[in-house]
Amino acid sequence: MLKKLSEKGLVHYTPYHGATLTDAGREIATKVKRKHRLLERFLVDICGVDTHESHKQACEIEHVISDKAIDTLSAQLGYPATCPGGSAIPKGEYEEGEKGREFAKLSDVGKGTYMIRFLTSREPQTISRLCSLGLIPGLTVKVLRKISKGPIIIEMKDTQIALGRDVAESLLVDAGEKEKDKGRREGTKGALLSSTVIAQ
Repeated sequence: MLKKLSEKGLVHYTPYHGATLTDAGREIATKVKRKHRLLERFLVDICGVDTHESHKQACEIEHVISDKAIDTLSAQLGYPATCPGGSAIPKGEYEEGEKGREFAKLSDVGKGTYMIRFLTSREPQTISRLCSLGLIPGLTVKVLRKISKGPIIIEMKDTQIALGRDVAESLLVDAGEKEKDKGRREGTKGALLSSTVIAQ
């Protein structure tokens, strides 16, 4: 096995003297470790699988899931720093570019336009509901009105939706991309509720 890995340029191998990873081998090992720990996080936090079982299942999936899919999974989980066991999760190239960005719950932001970055609910039914409404990462939404102790009125793709506070808390948006809507007049408030889809 070590000889084959050496031939592929993944390890420096000297018979009877052991082996060390090459830069290429270390890069692959880091990617596999990242996939494994993110999968464990997903299986425990979202699927409710126990820690021991999550390790076994992650071992089966880590070699077949693509880099793109694992990057998306990391975003959906909110870029977790550690696995369920407390070990650090290596950062992906995309995540390195995300450093310094500010994220906030949709329920906490003011009026303006925001891009949804990821869904954070641990309730499968909530994630399913958000996806059925088209509220997925990458979508730009406009917060029109926040009713005291009530729903949040947003606009997406020319459709107005009233989101319950608990649902809005499950949407993390890029707070740094806010664009204030100065053109909307307060006089339109009364018309908003009559044209909304209610999402509880």
